[in-house]
Amino acid sequence: MVVPKATFYNLSADKQAKILSVLKTEFSSKPFSEVTVKTIIEQLGMARGSFYQYFEDLEDSYFYVLDQETEDIHLKFLECLTEQAGDLHAALQNFGQAMSQFVFDQDKYDLYYYRYLHWTDALSSDWHQKKRSYYQSFYAKLNGLDLDLEVMQYVKVVVHGLIERIFRDNLSQEQFLSIYQQQMEWIEKGIKE
Repeated sequence: MVVPKATFYNLSADKQAKILSVLKTEFSSKPFSEVTVKTIIEQLGMARGSFYQYFEDLEDSYFYVLDQETEDIHLKFLECLTEQAGDLHAALQNFGQAMSQFVFDQDKYDLYYYRYLHWTDALSSDWHQKKRSYYQSFYAKLNGLDLDLEVMQYVKVVVHGLIERIFRDNLSQEQFLSIYQQQMEWIEKGIKE
Protein backbone atom coordinates (compact mmCIF):
# COMPACT_ATOMS: atom_id res chain seq x y z
CA MET A 1 0.00 0.00 0.00
CA VAL A 2 1.23 3.49 -0.86
CA VAL A 3 0.70 5.97 1.95
CA PRO A 4 1.32 9.69 2.30
CA LYS A 5 3.45 11.12 5.08
CA ALA A 6 2.14 10.75 8.64
CA THR A 7 1.19 14.46 8.74
CA PHE A 8 -1.51 13.78 6.13
CA TYR A 9 -3.35 11.62 8.64
CA ASN A 10 -3.37 14.48 11.16
CA LEU A 11 -5.76 16.31 8.84
CA SER A 12 -9.50 16.05 9.29
CA ALA A 13 -11.28 13.42 7.22
CA ASP A 14 -12.90 16.21 5.18
CA LYS A 15 -9.54 17.81 4.36
CA GLN A 16 -8.05 14.43 3.40
CA ALA A 17 -11.05 13.75 1.15
CA LYS A 18 -10.74 17.19 -0.48
CA ILE A 19 -7.05 16.63 -1.23
CA LEU A 20 -7.77 13.17 -2.64
CA SER A 21 -10.59 14.57 -4.76
CA VAL A 22 -8.42 17.32 -6.27
CA LEU A 23 -5.58 14.88 -6.90
CA LYS A 24 -7.94 12.39 -8.53
CA THR A 25 -9.42 15.10 -10.76
CA GLU A 26 -5.96 16.24 -11.87
CA PHE A 27 -4.60 12.75 -12.53
CA SER A 28 -7.83 11.82 -14.35
CA SER A 29 -7.64 14.77 -16.71
CA LYS A 30 -4.12 14.61 -18.14
CA PRO A 31 -0.97 12.51 -18.27
CA PHE A 32 1.19 12.52 -15.14
CA SER A 33 3.88 14.45 -17.03
CA GLU A 34 1.48 17.39 -17.45
CA VAL A 35 0.22 17.57 -13.85
CA THR A 36 1.88 20.18 -11.66
CA VAL A 37 2.05 20.78 -7.93
CA LYS A 38 1.26 24.43 -8.70
CA THR A 39 -2.15 23.57 -10.18
CA ILE A 40 -2.98 21.24 -7.30
CA ILE A 41 -2.11 23.72 -4.57
CA GLU A 42 -3.99 26.51 -6.35
CA GLN A 43 -7.13 24.36 -6.45
CA LEU A 44 -6.72 23.47 -2.79
CA GLY A 45 -5.80 27.00 -1.67
CA MET A 46 -2.76 25.46 -0.02
CA ALA A 47 0.83 26.62 0.30
CA ARG A 48 3.42 24.65 -1.67
CA GLY A 49 5.17 23.73 1.57
CA SER A 50 1.99 22.15 2.90
CA PHE A 51 1.82 19.83 -0.10
CA TYR A 52 5.32 18.58 0.71
CA GLN A 53 4.33 18.04 4.34
CA TYR A 54 1.84 15.45 3.08
CA PHE A 55 3.66 13.91 0.10
CA GLU A 56 7.31 13.37 -0.78
CA ASP A 57 6.70 14.67 -4.29
CA LEU A 58 4.13 14.74 -7.09
CA GLU A 59 4.79 11.11 -7.96
CA ASP A 60 4.10 10.09 -4.35
CA SER A 61 0.70 11.81 -4.54
CA TYR A 62 -0.04 10.10 -7.87
CA PHE A 63 0.78 6.68 -6.48
CA TYR A 64 -1.41 7.39 -3.46
CA VAL A 65 -4.36 8.19 -5.75
CA LEU A 66 -3.78 5.05 -7.82
CA ASP A 67 -3.55 2.95 -4.69
CA GLN A 68 -6.75 4.43 -3.25
CA GLU A 69 -8.86 4.71 -6.37
CA THR A 70 -7.97 1.89 -8.74
CA GLU A 71 -8.17 -1.85 -8.44
CA ASP A 72 -4.87 -3.69 -8.51
CA ILE A 73 -5.25 -6.11 -11.41
CA HIS A 74 -2.59 -8.43 -10.02
CA LEU A 75 -4.40 -8.79 -6.71
CA LYS A 76 -7.72 -9.31 -8.51
CA PHE A 77 -6.14 -12.02 -10.67
CA LEU A 78 -4.70 -13.75 -7.61
CA GLU A 79 -8.13 -13.59 -6.00
CA CYS A 80 -9.70 -15.25 -9.08
CA LEU A 81 -6.95 -17.86 -9.16
CA THR A 82 -7.41 -18.68 -5.48
CA GLU A 83 -11.19 -18.92 -5.89
CA GLN A 84 -10.62 -21.42 -8.70
CA ALA A 85 -8.12 -23.48 -6.65
CA GLY A 86 -5.27 -22.68 -9.05
CA ASP A 87 -7.19 -23.57 -12.23
CA LEU A 88 -5.64 -21.01 -14.57
CA HIS A 89 -8.23 -21.29 -17.35
CA ALA A 90 -11.23 -20.94 -15.02
CA ALA A 91 -9.51 -18.05 -13.24
CA LEU A 92 -8.87 -16.25 -16.53
CA GLN A 93 -12.55 -16.49 -17.44
CA ASN A 94 -13.63 -14.98 -14.12
CA PHE A 95 -10.85 -12.41 -14.26
CA GLY A 96 -11.98 -10.98 -17.60
CA GLN A 97 -15.44 -10.28 -16.23
CA ALA A 98 -14.12 -8.83 -12.97
CA MET A 99 -11.55 -6.67 -14.73
CA SER A 100 -14.08 -5.28 -17.18
CA GLN A 101 -16.24 -4.16 -14.25
CA PHE A 102 -13.57 -2.02 -12.62
CA VAL A 103 -11.77 -0.76 -15.73
CA PHE A 104 -15.04 0.43 -17.28
CA ASP A 105 -16.26 2.03 -14.03
CA GLN A 106 -17.04 5.57 -15.25
CA ASP A 107 -15.78 7.08 -12.00
CA LYS A 108 -12.32 5.58 -12.54
CA TYR A 109 -12.06 5.07 -16.29
CA ASP A 110 -9.94 8.18 -16.88
CA LEU A 111 -7.45 7.23 -14.15
CA TYR A 112 -6.94 3.89 -15.90
CA TYR A 113 -6.79 5.66 -19.26
CA TYR A 114 -3.87 7.87 -18.28
CA ARG A 115 -2.17 5.10 -16.35
CA TYR A 116 -2.20 2.61 -19.21
CA LEU A 117 -1.52 5.00 -22.10
CA HIS A 118 0.98 7.30 -20.42
CA TRP A 119 2.78 5.05 -17.94
CA THR A 120 6.55 5.41 -18.33
CA ASP A 121 9.43 3.12 -17.48
CA ALA A 122 10.44 5.53 -14.70
CA LEU A 123 6.93 5.44 -13.18
CA SER A 124 6.89 1.66 -13.47
CA SER A 125 10.24 1.33 -11.74
CA ASP A 126 9.26 3.69 -8.92
CA TRP A 127 5.84 2.03 -8.52
CA HIS A 128 7.43 -1.41 -8.18
CA GLN A 129 9.95 0.00 -5.71
CA LYS A 130 7.17 1.46 -3.54
CA LYS A 131 5.16 -1.75 -3.75
CA ARG A 132 8.10 -4.15 -3.54
CA SER A 133 6.83 -6.11 -0.53
CA TYR A 134 3.40 -6.38 -2.15
CA TYR A 135 4.87 -7.83 -5.36
CA GLN A 136 7.12 -10.21 -3.43
CA SER A 137 4.06 -11.46 -1.56
CA PHE A 138 2.12 -11.74 -4.84
CA TYR A 139 4.78 -13.89 -6.51
CA ALA A 140 5.21 -16.00 -3.36
CA LYS A 141 1.48 -16.77 -3.45
CA LEU A 142 1.73 -17.66 -7.14
CA ASN A 143 4.62 -19.99 -6.35
CA GLY A 144 2.44 -21.61 -3.69
CA LEU A 145 -0.14 -22.44 -6.37
CA ASP A 146 2.43 -24.46 -8.34
CA LEU A 147 2.01 -22.53 -11.59
CA ASP A 148 4.55 -22.09 -14.35
CA LEU A 149 5.84 -18.54 -13.83
CA GLU A 150 6.78 -18.21 -17.50
CA VAL A 151 3.17 -18.95 -18.44
CA MET A 152 2.09 -16.36 -15.88
CA GLN A 153 4.44 -13.76 -17.40
CA TYR A 154 3.01 -14.50 -20.84
CA VAL A 155 -0.56 -14.12 -19.57
CA LYS A 156 0.44 -10.87 -17.84
CA VAL A 157 1.80 -9.42 -21.09
CA VAL A 158 -1.36 -10.41 -22.99
CA VAL A 159 -3.69 -8.96 -20.35
CA HIS A 160 -1.74 -5.71 -19.98
CA GLY A 161 -1.79 -5.34 -23.76
CA LEU A 162 -5.54 -5.86 -23.81
CA ILE A 163 -6.09 -3.25 -21.12
CA GLU A 164 -3.95 -0.76 -23.01
CA ARG A 165 -5.93 -1.57 -26.15
CA ILE A 166 -9.19 -0.62 -24.39
CA PHE A 167 -7.97 2.96 -24.28
CA ARG A 168 -5.88 3.10 -27.43
CA ASP A 169 -8.67 1.67 -29.62
CA ASN A 170 -11.54 3.11 -27.56
CA LEU A 171 -13.10 -0.33 -27.08
CA SER A 172 -16.51 -0.73 -25.50
CA GLN A 173 -16.88 -3.14 -22.62
CA GLU A 174 -18.55 -5.64 -24.94
CA GLN A 175 -15.77 -5.37 -27.54
CA PHE A 176 -13.15 -5.82 -24.84
CA LEU A 177 -14.86 -8.94 -23.46
CA SER A 178 -15.16 -10.44 -26.94
CA ILE A 179 -11.47 -9.87 -27.71
CA TYR A 180 -10.49 -11.03 -24.21
CA GLN A 181 -12.43 -14.29 -24.66
CA GLN A 182 -10.82 -14.88 -28.05
CA GLN A 183 -7.30 -14.32 -26.72
CA MET A 184 -7.90 -16.48 -23.64
CA GLU A 185 -9.11 -19.24 -25.97
CA TRP A 186 -5.87 -18.88 -27.93
CA ILE A 187 -3.91 -19.22 -24.68
CA GLU A 188 -5.86 -22.34 -23.77
CA LYS A 189 -6.13 -24.05 -27.17
CA GLY A 190 -3.51 -22.37 -29.33
CA ILE A 191 -3.95 -20.26 -32.43
CA LYS A 192 -5.39 -22.14 -35.37
CA GLU A 193 -5.84 -20.77 -38.85
